[in-house]
Amino acid sequence: MGDWYSFPDGQPPVAVFEGWRQLRLLPAGAKKSLWQMIWLALDDASVESAREALQGFCQQFGVNGTNVLSAVRACDIMLRQAAAVGLSAEHFRTDLLRLASGEPAEAAIELLMTGYGQAFAILRQRLLESTLAEHGNVLVGFDWRVDRLDVSSHGRFDGTPVAHLRLRYRHDDKSDHLNLQLTPDAIVALREFLSQFNSDSDVPAPGTAAHSPEGRLEAAASKRTEP
Repeated sequence: MGDWYSFPDGQPPVAVFEGWRQLRLLPAGAKKSLWQMIWLALDDASVESAREALQGFCQQFGVNGTNVLSAVRACDIMLRQAAAVGLSAEHFRTDLLRLASGEPAEAAIELLMTGYGQAFAILRQRLLESTLAEHGNVLVGFDWRVDRLDVSSHGRFDGTPVAHLRLRYRHDDKSDHLNLQLTPDAIVALREFLSQFNSDSDVPAPGTAAHSPEGRLEAAASKRTEP
């Protein structure tokens, strides 16, 4: 069947071919709405929530749960593998055409292509975070607020702004948070650091390697080292 972009050392597992066949056979309505089930798989939803969603999906579209699970599993495997190897949308579509093996599959292919960009970006971010989390703490999000300090037992501060950051991070499979308070000088230093990543004149075109978080980080680092 030729080389596979998503499986450079072989070909997709049997479950992908079987699931793709089930995907093609789904009614049009179920097919168009399948992303709601695919996202549950990609998000590693709990067994209970996935079971409830599957029951509702099957009742709504009158489809067999086993067939839906097979189709979702095939999509899950293909999307995760594509993200792992950094597959372009063009090459992903080529692999889907290979799965079709000449059979009519335009609706199934377009179904996956409509969500590929978003799924790819999210999965790539998770892969990067998982890689880094194996070797240390990785920032995955934060919450913030700004207060003004008027007076304390140490003196008067006349409404000095103080930023409160709640940093959420991962280490291996564990999640935790760290609370920090930033003085005005620290806020300025943080803003100067972040400004290296959001200059409109330096933003590369979407879809290019330079536009990715990795590319933006490299560009910022190069500015720091320029004479």
